Amino acid sequence: MKKFNMATYILIAIFVFIFIPLGIAFLVSFDFINTDTSNEWIGFWGGYLGAIIGGLITLFVMKKSLDSGKEERRINFCELMVDRLICVNKKASTVTLKSQTFLTSAMQQDIDDAIKSKNSFLDEVWGTIIRLEAKKAKFKYCSELIQDLNLIAGNINSFSVSNLNYCDDTVDNITKQKLLDSKEYKSETEKCRAAAKNIEELAVRFGDHMKLFYQENT
Repeated sequence: MKKFNMATYILIAIFVFIFIPLGIAFLVSFDFINTDTSNEWIGFWGGYLGAIIGGLITLFVMKKSLDSGKEERRINFCELMVDRLICVNKKASTVTLKSQTFLTSAMQQDIDDAIKSKNSFLDEVWGTIIRLEAKKAKFKYCSELIQDLNLIAGNINSFSVSNLNYCDDTVDNITKQKLLDSKEYKSETEKCRAAAKNIEELAVRFGDHMKLFYQENT
């Protein structure tokens, strides 16, 4: 559907407010057309012009109201999205900390807590990405935020807590230490440290993109 720009509306307004009155004056001034100047005829033209002017004013007020509502919805979305993104950013640090805790303790409770925290975080990230994907055509910096979230989620997902053997609370310290000294745990520890460093670096860029997202869209 073709959209009219502001210049088109101005031309229409000029036609309505200038050429129609001039046309009426032309009709009234010449005798070859019936130009009855009785009160009824003048009243008709007065009502006609009044209706046009009133309609234009109504359209103008309606457009202003719609624009105001649209702007308010835009700002509300940005504020809610930024709040959610800040929450996601904080949770990324929490998940990282819990994942590092299980690698230094190898205790079942810590690992179960890390798995639960990781899965909850990833669910929230995917939900946030879906919301940004739906709005990226209308809002700037959505694509950058989506990329950041995917990278953060990828690093969080590298904490392979479910693939490791772990100790329960009754295991003696010697057995526990053997597990912690195993190649599998050492490899996982290094992977976790590397991912944690990546997340820390990504968090800085993610924060900058959040600020730009809010500034450019409100």
